[in-house]
Amino acid sequence: MTGVAGAVPPLLDPHRLELRPARLADMAQVGPLINGFAMRGIMLPKSLEQLHRNFREFVVAREVGGRVLGCVALRVFSPDLAELSALAVATEATGRGIGRRLVDAVVEEAKALGIGTLFALTLEPGFFHRLGFETVPRALFPQKIAADCDGCDRRGGCREITVARSLGPDAIVPTR
Repeated sequence: MTGVAGAVPPLLDPHRLELRPARLADMAQVGPLINGFAMRGIMLPKSLEQLHRNFREFVVAREVGGRVLGCVALRVFSPDLAELSALAVATEATGRGIGRRLVDAVVEEAKALGIGTLFALTLEPGFFHRLGFETVPRALFPQKIAADCDGCDRRGGCREITVARSLGPDAIVPTR
C-alpha cells in the first residue's frame, strides 16, 4: 500500500466487494478472522466446528473472487429479539466501510424477519452509536445472559458494553 503512514485506506469499490450469506467453505476464512481478534482479547474464540454448525447465521464481505474481509452473525433469540454478533473486519480492511455495510445488512435482515430489537455486546460502542444503537443495561436481555454469559470464562471481568437498536413496534428498547 502506498500513501501516508497512518492514513485510512479509501472505501473499497462496491463493485469489488460482495456481501452475501456465508457458505460452509467461507468458515475456513471466518475462523482465523474471529480467532485473530480472540487472541487479542477482543472477541471470544470460535472453533471451526462451532462455525460450521452456525454458518447460516453469518453474512460475509468478500472481495469478488477473493478472500473474506469481514463477517457478522445474526443470532435470533425470539420473534422479538436478536443479537448482532461476531462482527469482525480484517485489520488491513479497517476504515473502508465494511463494518458499517455488514451491520446494515444484519439490520435489514432482522427487520425483514420482524425482529423488534437488535442488540450487540461490544468494546466499540461509539461505532454502534453512529449506526443508531443506544447503550443499555445487559440485564434487559436475560436470554443472552442464560445462553452465553453465565458460562463465559470472562463473565466476572467482562468489559463489553451492551448496545441495542429498536427495529419495530415490539421493541424491548424504547425508541427515542
